[in-house]
Amino acid sequence: MRGPTRLDPWQEAQVTTSCTRIGNWAEDTYQKDIDCQESLKELLRYLRRDNDYFSVRCLLGEYEIIQKHLIPLVITYGNDKGIFNFTLRLLVNLTTPPLLLWREEIPADKDSRSIYLQLKSHQSGFKEAFTNARFWETVSQRLQELLNLDWDSRQEDDKTQIEMILILVRNTLHIPPSNEDLKRTEDDASSHDQVIWALHESGFYNLMLYIASSDSEQHLCMHILEILSKMLKDSNAEDLATAGKLMSASRREESTNSLVKQKLVEDMTKSRKNFKLSTRHSRFGGIYSVKGVKSVGERDATVMKPNFDPGDLSQDQLKLKKPGFGRQIKIQEKEASRKSTLAIRLILRDFCIEFLNSSYNTLLHVVKDNLVRHRTMANDESYYLWAVRFFSQFNRIYGFKLELISETLNVDSFHYVQSCIELYMNNLHTDKRNIDAWNQRMQNAMSTYKELLLSMVAMDNSKEKPCLDLSQHIKSHIFYQMEYRELCLQLLQHYKPFKFSKTFRRDLIESTHIFFKLLEKFAKSNRHIVIQKKKGIRKKSDKKKNKVKHEEKQTEEQISQIWEDMREELEMILGGVVLGVDEAMPFDPASDESMDDQKRTAVKRIHFLLRQRKASEASALFRAARDVWPEGDVFGSPSLSTTEEVDVIKEIFFYEFSGNLSLKRVRGFFLIFSS
Repeated sequence: MRGPTRLDPWQEAQVTTSCTRIGNWAEDTYQKDIDCQESLKELLRYLRRDNDYFSVRCLLGEYEIIQKHLIPLVITYGNDKGIFNFTLRLLVNLTTPPLLLWREEIPADKDSRSIYLQLKSHQSGFKEAFTNARFWETVSQRLQELLNLDWDSRQEDDKTQIEMILILVRNTLHIPPSNEDLKRTEDDASSHDQVIWALHESGFYNLMLYIASSDSEQHLCMHILEILSKMLKDSNAEDLATAGKLMSASRREESTNSLVKQKLVEDMTKSRKNFKLSTRHSRFGGIYSVKGVKSVGERDATVMKPNFDPGDLSQDQLKLKKPGFGRQIKIQEKEASRKSTLAIRLILRDFCIEFLNSSYNTLLHVVKDNLVRHRTMANDESYYLWAVRFFSQFNRIYGFKLELISETLNVDSFHYVQSCIELYMNNLHTDKRNIDAWNQRMQNAMSTYKELLLSMVAMDNSKEKPCLDLSQHIKSHIFYQMEYRELCLQLLQHYKPFKFSKTFRRDLIESTHIFFKLLEKFAKSNRHIVIQKKKGIRKKSDKKKNKVKHEEKQTEEQISQIWEDMREELEMILGGVVLGVDEAMPFDPASDESMDDQKRTAVKRIHFLLRQRKASEASALFRAARDVWPEGDVFGSPSLSTTEEVDVIKEIFFYEFSGNLSLKRVRGFFLIFSS
């Protein structure tokens, strides 16, 4: 009985028929079938309607459709646009990373995990087939034809086909190494190295450099950055920068010491295994006593077999374990980079040099703008951080040139990397389900921060004035801002062995050491350094009360003199001897305040104008307010004499406002006072 992961016989027969109708081999030439294009459409339809167990995808992998049909079809009939288009769609679909089919989570159940491992093994075979240089020559030629078209003359199918070609290259380079590749030595070319060689022979790298540096192809920048990260994933920037150079005596000695250390570890492991083995044959069995290990009584413990580990006699396994500090997770360490053959390293070195000279600043500027404006997918900033770290390290080791990495060596880059580190730190504490993914992103960001500091050291060691000026400018920001200064200290305080990897710990300690070395050198080279000190909180309550009391005493002594000086001026203005201010607005009809509130506001305005010795404005506002509110005699009646008007103004002048205001009658007039 067939399991749930298999197709029924009728569906399997349909898929098999579609595969055989694509074409066949005639001696050394692949010939397409009459229904080739229709068969490709049917296979795309079957994949689109695949079940939850991806049975059609597994079946096509078992048939080796990419190795036997699709790649030979592209090589032979690459000029046929219809066949090329549908074959390209099918290749992109079949090379999709299996992890994306399960939404970037490795399946936990038995059946799904078995399918996941089966798809991974199929893709390892796909990568072996993609080492064909003729296939990539056909694809690169088609890509060049599409790029030569003007932007206005490109159709939507042409734009889609350009993106699909770039996605196919990314998917091919993303395929993990097979078991055979893991067994290869460093001098032997792996399938990944062979794909890199085939892309080099086809001229695809020149097209990549053109897309990265072209202003009209900026929408493809993230595809280029992803291809770069997948292409250089197994490479080390130091190995590429020193490729073709004679190894120094120190590096030769270091390499020899590492080999000797590995040989010693291997010999010790073998000796321990041999020590556990008994020299007697297994047929001579018996009972043995173990000295120093007591049994239940006072006698020595006894065993029934000669081959045993003394640690198995321990009873510590039966003891109750003390409760730990939460769920401790073993963090996976990043795999060591593999050293490719010398020919591949020279190809990648030349490509990195051309990329730095022509496209690095342009591409990283566009990518940074897209990241800031949220035009990319989630977590795409990891590719940006990787590019900054890798190419900055390559430029520093190969021969530091500031103009090649000027786009990413500034204060904004430090700020962006620090923002990413803080974001990843928060997610490490909150999103514990994806702690491995956040730890890898945190490690990537920390390595980038360390490389930025090493680039600062390279600028300080340079004798060029632009390098020294830029270094001084950056250090004047990161050393005076508390956020930059305390980043490493905060990370050290929050470090926990079961949340972070050893690589992160090493990068963090080295970054802290480099930061303090730069700070020490900056402090010695600058005589005048501003040291910020935190001011303590002062109590202002007592001094404020004393100040208010002093002001009250001072106001009482001078208030009478102010009135005497201003009384004659008010009498002359109100009597018409001196012209005053004509315009005054005590009432605003467009305001939301009520009439009573605006009355109170007008009285208060008159009071403060008088205290400021503005007799002309105060008298104009007083008479304008009386014209607006003649009822109730709040500001006096219009028939008052000049002396009576001065008396009303005097009452307003001498009253001190505090708290809520209210209306009271003073000397026959309604005035506004505070309660």
